[in-house]
Amino acid sequence: MDLDLNGYDSFEKVGQGGMATVWKARQISLDRPVAIKILTSSNEANDEDIDQFQSEARVAASLNHSGIVQVYDAFYRNNLFCFVMEFVDGQTISQWIKSRGRLTESECLFVAKGVATALDYAWNFKNLVHCDIKPDNVMIDSDGTVKVTDLGLCRGIGTISTRKMIRESNNPEEIVVFGTPSFVSPEQALGRDHLQPQADMYSLGAMLYNMILGRYLFSSNEIDKVMELQVTSQDDDIYDHVTDVTPMFCDFIERLLSKQIDQRYETWGDVLIDIERISHNCPLAKGPLDLTKAVSTMRRSERRLQSHHTYATLEDMHMNDHSRLKVNMQKFNEAYAEIEFNKIKKRMYKKITCIASAITIVVLALGIAIGFVMNKPKKEVQEKPVQAKVVQAKVGEDNTELITKAFEEVNKKHFSGVITDSDALKRYDEFLGVPNVDQQAINRIKTAKNDIKQKFDRRKRRVLNELKKKAEFMAMNGDVIGAVNSLEYYDGDFAKETAEERMAFSKDIAKRYKNK
Repeated sequence: MDLDLNGYDSFEKVGQGGMATVWKARQISLDRPVAIKILTSSNEANDEDIDQFQSEARVAASLNHSGIVQVYDAFYRNNLFCFVMEFVDGQTISQWIKSRGRLTESECLFVAKGVATALDYAWNFKNLVHCDIKPDNVMIDSDGTVKVTDLGLCRGIGTISTRKMIRESNNPEEIVVFGTPSFVSPEQALGRDHLQPQADMYSLGAMLYNMILGRYLFSSNEIDKVMELQVTSQDDDIYDHVTDVTPMFCDFIERLLSKQIDQRYETWGDVLIDIERISHNCPLAKGPLDLTKAVSTMRRSERRLQSHHTYATLEDMHMNDHSRLKVNMQKFNEAYAEIEFNKIKKRMYKKITCIASAITIVVLALGIAIGFVMNKPKKEVQEKPVQAKVVQAKVGEDNTELITKAFEEVNKKHFSGVITDSDALKRYDEFLGVPNVDQQAINRIKTAKNDIKQKFDRRKRRVLNELKKKAEFMAMNGDVIGAVNSLEYYDGDFAKETAEERMAFSKDIAKRYKNK
């Protein structure tokens, strides 16, 4: 296939899939390498296909996260649907598995954390579900960063390909399921619409199964039947095949592969919490999957069932198991406490340094003042001038140009981090109070102000959620006092803004865990 795409040259084919071909190319205008994904089924596209393609591409291009391969451009040209993306100098997880045979548990957790973090961002900011998580769509670049590819594109690609197959089949009622059989969730296999993050969680579980074991789910079956087995059948427990895997990691994959959607994780944040717990040799937050309520695609073997790490809830554990858990939790808490202690030491050192510097300055200033008073004749005390405002508005004149220049200067300083959000908001409020400014300039200032407020609120919510998760984690493991103190005496970012909600959650924690 000879490519002729205006603005790009030096084409080199680097990948071939069922729905698309990937080429490495040079973007002439910026002289940079890019990856161009071209849909295999691009021919005979109609207006509906093109509209869908452009809509999906715009959403994908709006994603900006270090764990997501950036989309630069998208166009329909010469009967080809083309996505221009960041070129990642690295390898896919699929290539990594082929070179190694299988990966270790720690490597699997590292990849899972990167994927979960990226998908958490995509869902919280754009309500996006990937729909095709698999080893071929996850990469590790030369710096060791996990990157998810095709995020925001898979549903659009699938929709276009599905429409084409239905048109070719001459049966408009035919259901064509999009997804990779070895990694597709049961709800996708059944052709359900309105997929939620839990569909990607199932696919992540199938991918981890492939990574740790070196083979796909249901690999001994024909590919045409695998999708049906995702809905109806079970495969072997990896605990019976891999000697260096922990029961907690198996419990994690078992929950991800639950055939019942509501028995998987509620949010990606919950997935990340359990990844951290497993990495510290701690059990899952909710324990293993309750087999009276759900069935997992990975069956639970007798060997894992008899393991002392397998339990229904923390309260139902035997004394011996509880002692082991207590030792693990103690190690985790000690490590966590050491990190917090080092942070406190740094803050205290800064405070002591500042206090010492302040005392020195005060002493010097007093000495200079006393000498000045003793050696100089008294002068009439004059009132200090009021500190000048950011701009000096002209009464009765058009202040649009003056305010526009001042706004752009503040905007530049805020973007580069020279001034804080609070300072920028104060200055924007001052600009809005200046008379004789045209409406267009006022609207720009109001838009910038609202953007900062929204970002401020999002960061505040993120900090508050992290505090709540940490406190819940501590209380759940018996440290109720520590959980309450972590909320009530928090003095980090957004301490003042989150005070009321922290106190309310602290009371809730104390009430719910009063018997612990």
